[in-house]
Amino acid sequence: MTKPTLKGFIALIQRIKAGQTFQPVLSNQDKEAVIANQFFDLLYRDGLCTRIDLARAEAVANKGGTSPQEALVKLGLLTEDARAFAYMRLLNIPLATPDSYPTTPVLPLLLKAEFLSQSRVLPLYESETTLIVAFVDPLSLSLGETIEFATGLKVEAQVARPIEFDRAMKALYSTSKADEGDDSRIDTESVDMDVARLRDIASQAPIIKFVNDLLMKAVEVGASDLHFEPLRDRLRVRFRCDGVL
Repeated sequence: MTKPTLKGFIALIQRIKAGQTFQPVLSNQDKEAVIANQFFDLLYRDGLCTRIDLARAEAVANKGGTSPQEALVKLGLLTEDARAFAYMRLLNIPLATPDSYPTTPVLPLLLKAEFLSQSRVLPLYESETTLIVAFVDPLSLSLGETIEFATGLKVEAQVARPIEFDRAMKALYSTSKADEGDDSRIDTESVDMDVARLRDIASQAPIIKFVNDLLMKAVEVGASDLHFEPLRDRLRVRFRCDGVL
C-alpha cells in the first residue's frame, strides 16, 4: 500500500478548503438503480404513471423474471412507445428507426443470436472503434459493458421498439439458421416469438387489464378470494380479508 505523503496531504487540505466534494464509487448495480429511479420519476412527472402503478410494477418485478419497467408494460400501465420515448428523453439517445436495422447479422461470430434474443439487444452497424446497438431496455449498464468486452468496441446505445426489434431478429437470424438447415428450430423460435408478442398485445386489452388490476389489488390487500355481485346497473366486487368480506 502506498504511504501518504506530506504533498498529498497538503493537496487534500486545499481541496477541502476549495469546497471540492468526493464522489463515492458506485457499482453498476447501484448506478442502474439510480437511473431506474430517475426513469420512474420522469414517468410520474409526465403523468404517464401514478405512484401506485410504479409500486405495483416493483412488486411484480420483486417476484423475479422481469424488471419494473417491463412490468409496467406487462400490466398494461404503460405502452411500449411511451416507454421507448421516455428512455430517449432520460438518456438523450436516439430511437432506432426501421431502416437502421441491418440486412445481415453484425459480428455474428462474437454476438450469438441466443444472447441477443435473451438480452433484447441488436447490433446495428460498426465502425473501427464503435458499435451502434439497439436496446429494448437501455438502462442496463452491465449489458453494454458485456458487449464492449466481447467485441472490443465502444458501445453507443439506441432505443429499440419491441415490435421492430422482434421483426429484425426474426428476419436476420431465422434466415441465417435456415441456411444451416435447421428449419424445424427456426419455426419453433418464430412461433414462440409470435406467441409472446400476442400475449403482450392481449395484456393491453381493456377486459384483461381490468381483471389484472383486480387480481393485483387482491394480492396487495392480502385477500383470500374475490366475490362478484352483478347488480341491475353495475358490478360489485368484494374482497375477503382475514375472513371478513
